[in-house]
Amino acid sequence: MISHKQLTANRENAKHSTGPKDTSKTRFNALKHGLRANQIIIRGETENEFNEFADEIRDNFCPRDGFEAELVDRIIFAFWRIRRCRKIDRAIVDGNTDLDYGIKWQQIFSEDYMEKLTRYETHALNSICINIRLLADMRNQSKEK
Repeated sequence: MISHKQLTANRENAKHSTGPKDTSKTRFNALKHGLRANQIIIRGETENEFNEFADEIRDNFCPRDGFEAELVDRIIFAFWRIRRCRKIDRAIVDGNTDLDYGIKWQQIFSEDYMEKLTRYETHALNSICINIRLLADMRNQSKEK
C-alpha cells in the first residue's frame, strides 16, 4: 500500500507525462496484418474508398432508424475485413508480399497463412449473417405490428 504523499506525487508526475501528443504517425506501429485492427481504415486503404463502399451497402439495406443503421454498419465493417482478407490472399498467392500496407506478409503468415485468413474471413462472414438475420427479424416484427 502506498502512502497518501506518494499517491499525490504520482498524480502530479502523471500530469507531466511525455506521451505522444500527435499519434497520427504512431497509431499503426503495432499493426501486423490489419485483420483484427480497431481502426476501420488502415495503411493502404483510403477513406474515400471506404465511404464509397459503405454508401453502396447502405443504399442496398436502406436502414430506417438508428438501430438498423448500427446493424448495417456492422455488416459494412465485416465486408470490409473480408475484402482485406482477399487482398492479402491474392498478394501472397501472387508472391507480392510488399503490399501497400507497408507490411511484409510472408513474415506474418508462414505455412499456415491460409488457415489464419480462412478463420478471419469465416468470423467476418458469420458476423454478416448474424446481422442480416437480426435486421430481417426486426423488419418482419415491424410488419406484423
